[in-house]
Amino acid sequence: MRMLIAAFYSLTALVLIVRGSYEDVTVLTNNNGSRSSASIRGYKEVDLSSWTVCIRFRPETLRKDATVLEIPYSTESDDDVYLLRLLLTYMDYAFVNIQRRTLMVSTSFQVYKWNYVCCGFDMEKKKVHVSINGHQEQFELPVSYDKLTNLTVKHLSATVVGSDSNRENSFFGSISNLNIWSRVLTPLEAKNWEQCKLNSVGDIFNGGTGYFDANLLNVSTMSLLKEQACAGNDSKLIWIPEPLTFDESNLFCKNIGGTMLKITSDVSNSTIHHLKDKHPDVFAGLRNLWTGLTKDGLAKDWNALDWWESEPNGKDKEQCIAMIVPSQKYYDVGCTSVKNGYCHLKTLRNFRLRNLSKKKVDFLYFLNMNVKNGKYVFDGLQHNKIIFSDDGYWAIIDSATEAEILTLEDSVYPFGYKLWRDPALNTTYMLSFDQCSDEEFNCADGTCIPQQRKCNGKADCADISDEVNCTKIDLPFGYEQTQSPISTYEGIGLEIKITQLNFFIRSIEGQQVSLQFGIFETWRDSRLVFYDIVSRTNNTLTRKDLEKIWTPNCSVYYSYTGLEEVKEFTVLDVAPTKSGT
Repeated sequence: MRMLIAAFYSLTALVLIVRGSYEDVTVLTNNNGSRSSASIRGYKEVDLSSWTVCIRFRPETLRKDATVLEIPYSTESDDDVYLLRLLLTYMDYAFVNIQRRTLMVSTSFQVYKWNYVCCGFDMEKKKVHVSINGHQEQFELPVSYDKLTNLTVKHLSATVVGSDSNRENSFFGSISNLNIWSRVLTPLEAKNWEQCKLNSVGDIFNGGTGYFDANLLNVSTMSLLKEQACAGNDSKLIWIPEPLTFDESNLFCKNIGGTMLKITSDVSNSTIHHLKDKHPDVFAGLRNLWTGLTKDGLAKDWNALDWWESEPNGKDKEQCIAMIVPSQKYYDVGCTSVKNGYCHLKTLRNFRLRNLSKKKVDFLYFLNMNVKNGKYVFDGLQHNKIIFSDDGYWAIIDSATEAEILTLEDSVYPFGYKLWRDPALNTTYMLSFDQCSDEEFNCADGTCIPQQRKCNGKADCADISDEVNCTKIDLPFGYEQTQSPISTYEGIGLEIKITQLNFFIRSIEGQQVSLQFGIFETWRDSRLVFYDIVSRTNNTLTRKDLEKIWTPNCSVYYSYTGLEEVKEFTVLDVAPTKSGT
């Protein structure tokens, strides 16, 4: 019983059709490198005002504008109008074109991992429900929106899986488990579908009622475990492919978004058994392994470890703990010795190459699990890879020609701020390579901390880089503090809004009332550039920065002393406008 498919262009493009229990999978492989796609057949003939479409996909790489699924609005029009189109633009968000409207959904897609999308449309309520990798959003269409169209046989017959209708933006990877319902799934049903817990299948299209036409594709078979295809188990164990010191291993794990795997006595048997099953070739010759444990962190569990004979014996000189793999016995050892280890991650994150504006290379990368010269390879979004060369240095190369674009020497891994060299121009660039999100600050060593902790007077980065250059403001050349900002729009003067005016009665003595009041004003000064501004929070300027910029003067009339000027603000917060400025 076939249950799904898709296609793409590339010599190794794959499409999956999942059967029944997710154990037997048919794979369609495009061996001739042409751009190809699949269309659905065998659907029920319907006219739907409400519907839900769900699909799973596993990218081998994430090509810009790759189309996973397209249901055109009309088969007779050349316009780029869709009843539904799922478009992957970058790894951090997707565009969903639905009922002639484009919605941007912020989420994180993963390469070499199954991703899950459900799109539901309710014409009566004019609402769109989108669920991507567990992140759910609801969008309302305008009440006056008059371009709504039912899902009909005409639309289903023009459906394209794995590409757009012109085959110009083909998806590269695997697609599975397409289902179409004649109703809107509830948020709980969408979540259960992601986790393979939903009992019902699509009544309009599913593996039992439909099939696919896929030109230029050959069919083969493979096996796919349910836990691989379904959500709910994002935890990852990443092998450190070379012997490193304890501190180097710990930093590597932090650089890829995780921590060192702690192999404690209560889980040692199950953990080692799991690791042997996961990496049998690695464990075949492995003798010693970092446990992720140190003496300082083992105060109450010290005697619970199954120590090797005469261990521990290093006293204060051997502060780290390793394991003899064949016997699963613990021993203490110096932290500067080198051994292999494991990292534990909740999920694999994407990496960014920052501060490179003049060189045209990919800015987004992911860990593809392939090892070259003892180091992991990082695949770029479109055109590049970061590899460890045969000559012992890091290089950003062209994926097609393998030509070196930038090189980095004398570095264990490329994480953090490093000086990269352009061999063609013999120039250098200070770049950061890290997996930090927009809500995080990227430390100089490549680790991440919440943006709110930057410049808070405490060293949150191990290298203290979060407390360097802590000014939040940049004054342009010729800036005059005494000159008020001028509007960028001709004919509109400076606008200052009193957003809040608070009065507090401090005391009442006879006929005299003592008041304390606060004035809250807002204005825009487009001359200034601010750094490390966090959205949806107060970004308070320091007194030093506050004294550099223009602020409006306020005067208050007192009944006894007359008019007096309020010379300074107690607190000044900075926030981006809705447009981001």
